[in-house]
Amino acid sequence: MDIFYGFGERLNTAMKIKGITNSQITEELGLSKNAIGNYKNNNLPRADILYAISQKIGVSMEWLLTGKENTADLTTDEQQLLADFRSCSLEIQNVIRAAAASGAVAPDTAASAQIQSGNLSSSKTG
Repeated sequence: MDIFYGFGERLNTAMKIKGITNSQITEELGLSKNAIGNYKNNNLPRADILYAISQKIGVSMEWLLTGKENTADLTTDEQQLLADFRSCSLEIQNVIRAAAASGAVAPDTAASAQIQSGNLSSSKTG
């Protein structure tokens, strides 16, 4: 089996999540108008183009090529959060992205109250 099997599907998915069209990315990266369509059909781009695409759509080159992500530098909690996020529907992922981008916090948790009040210390002495 080809190690890069599914490249085009991963590229298409990442672009949809990011809300980027073929024409937008080809124009912004200075690619030919058919380039992204060719890549979505599993034709691999040169390394420099792959890097530019990965930066534009916010995924790693490794994930685009193999579907695997190097998570060695993530904590166990971060790895679980990533796995949970990836198991969500696209609609739920977009809600999570919007909440994260806005700095929203759940109003019903003690941690949220501390964050909102600016009191981030783990304990108080009195």
